[in-house]
Amino acid sequence: MNGIGIRSGAPPEVRNEQLAQLQEFVRGDNRLQDWRRIEYPRLAASFDALADVPLRTWQQEHPPSRNASWDAFTRLVAADGAG
Repeated sequence: MNGIGIRSGAPPEVRNEQLAQLQEFVRGDNRLQDWRRIEYPRLAASFDALADVPLRTWQQEHPPSRNASWDAFTRLVAADGAG
């Protein structure tokens, strides 16, 4: 799905390169993890902390839209210092 993997029968140098790519992928993008740590609580604050909020209710409060996506992306980039 993400195009990262270790090809069976690949020469050792190719295999090492593919393994390095896979290890980097597994480590993840800390910016996304940091953003999630900040963004999710910001959105969830409009609900009771112990509530089991159905997706439809969440979407009524925070409707998915191009503007919402842009807003969230802008905060991600700004948190990284690039915006």
